[in-house]
Amino acid sequence: MDTKHGMLEITFHGRGGQGAVTGAELLAEVALMDGFRDSLSIPIIGAERRGAPIRAFTRLSKEEIKIYSAVINPDVVVIFDDSLVPAPGVAYGIGNCKFLINTSGVLDLDKFAETAEVYTVDATGISLKLKLVVSGDPVLNVPMLGAYAKMTGHIQLESLKEVVSEKWGEKAGEKNYAAAQEAYNQTERVK
Repeated sequence: MDTKHGMLEITFHGRGGQGAVTGAELLAEVALMDGFRDSLSIPIIGAERRGAPIRAFTRLSKEEIKIYSAVINPDVVVIFDDSLVPAPGVAYGIGNCKFLINTSGVLDLDKFAETAEVYTVDATGISLKLKLVVSGDPVLNVPMLGAYAKMTGHIQLESLKEVVSEKWGEKAGEKNYAAAQEAYNQTERVK
């Protein structure tokens, strides 16, 4: 486990309705299936409306977790909406970290510390293609976790499929698994 803290600390940034909070929770559940002893998911939701910026945190550890505060020095940052990259506290000044960004465009890599690794995936495009939508909006959590699996190796796609199938049924599990696989295959390092 490549970590600075004795545990893995992950920050999720998204907009209300994209599934970032659920993604943080799913990661915690899947990690337990894949050999972590303890996991913790903490949502921080400000304005409770669709489209408002939100944050969520997940901690994964081979030992018991005894820290319940927000993550300050993440090992991984998962960004569900590339328009959030310039926002304070999202990318600027965070080094020795892996970033996973949902984007179909070109990123300004100068926003990231020299020591950062940056990976991208078009989770929105995948969700729209596979009709993974709620109220007309693409749901990004499972495709982003598929990309997370590729980037980090911390979780397995089969475990993700099992958790999603248990939570939302087999049909949803199959559709989400297809999205996770496609995201896994499309994830690439850009820095």
